[in-house]
Amino acid sequence: MAGDSILIGNSAGELKIYDYKSEELTGMFCEKGWEFSEKGISVICVHPLKINFVIVGYVSGQVVLVDTNEPEKSVKIIRELHLGYAVAAVAFCELDTKTVQEEEPEEANPYEVNPYEQNPYA
Repeated sequence: MAGDSILIGNSAGELKIYDYKSEELTGMFCEKGWEFSEKGISVICVHPLKINFVIVGYVSGQVVLVDTNEPEKSVKIIRELHLGYAVAAVAFCELDTKTVQEEEPEEANPYEVNPYEQNPYA
């Protein structure tokens, strides 16, 4: 998929890819399986750098990763992540594991008062 495409998800669960200049249908993705049958697409998110990768969220709660260069099959299906609730928003994000580190627990201050503990001096 080039950056000159329009993606449309419909109530039949089809992701249609159109060329925005010619308005011609250039590809279509429709996940197979009973859990996707007639389940509408509620949200679409295009990867900001790899624009051929798209997350598709369904009204029944499934989430699917699609490569629009090969729309005949899905890359990844997540069936039970959000099952039973319409997916309202999805996003691609990159987790930088260098910045996410477990912090050492701080030494407890023996003079600090915890308002949720009973006062031993009362």
